[in-house]
Amino acid sequence: RLTRGTGAVYRVATADEKGRELDLVVKFSRFAQDVPLHITVTYPGNIPRDLVDNSRFNSPFYEFGQIKKIRQPSPNGIPRIKTGRPLAIYSPPRQYKLWQLGRTQLRFNYYARLLEQDQQKLPWEQRLKLDMYRQYIVLFSWEKGQDAELAFLAGYLTSDQLFEMTESVQELLEEKGFYVLDNKPRHYIVRTVDNERLLTRHGKVAYSLIDFELLIPIPN
Repeated sequence: RLTRGTGAVYRVATADEKGRELDLVVKFSRFAQDVPLHITVTYPGNIPRDLVDNSRFNSPFYEFGQIKKIRQPSPNGIPRIKTGRPLAIYSPPRQYKLWQLGRTQLRFNYYARLLEQDQQKLPWEQRLKLDMYRQYIVLFSWEKGQDAELAFLAGYLTSDQLFEMTESVQELLEEKGFYVLDNKPRHYIVRTVDNERLLTRHGKVAYSLIDFELLIPIPN
């Protein structure tokens, strides 16, 4: 289990029939639960306060859809954002009480309504539904490297570089049309080259973004 976050997240080692290894990130979705979010009034200052006050964890289907959008190059030339690859959503058949899942009927109704609106153009038989009483587990590719906070503590990044990277990530996401309400260095995965320096692209430290539970589109 990964312990540097507030959710239930695991790293799972797998291998195919040829012995090639592939590590996965296995994460239990927290949609329809309370959000333990604390943001200072000064950062990020451009995010409307009402979005913070009404923050919600994304449902697994919505999260995957938003990640797909930020991974694609934009028509206006904004580059794609490298992320952990979303691979699968699994919902075990076992059902739980709402209190066991930390959900309420009122919170769940929001997600059910949003999913229904997103599928209006699909034939009825192709539409998906969320089950209020079941868990949802999302699988991502494991991004090799370490998060930017650990890289800073290890001396690979200065405090100025860490702050600049944080601002850069926020700006790039906003250019793509999104806010991340918990934008932080723990969500940027960087890699070292020969254990001596960080990998760079176009003169800047290369990184991959992870954790999109609180990724939201900027309201029009």
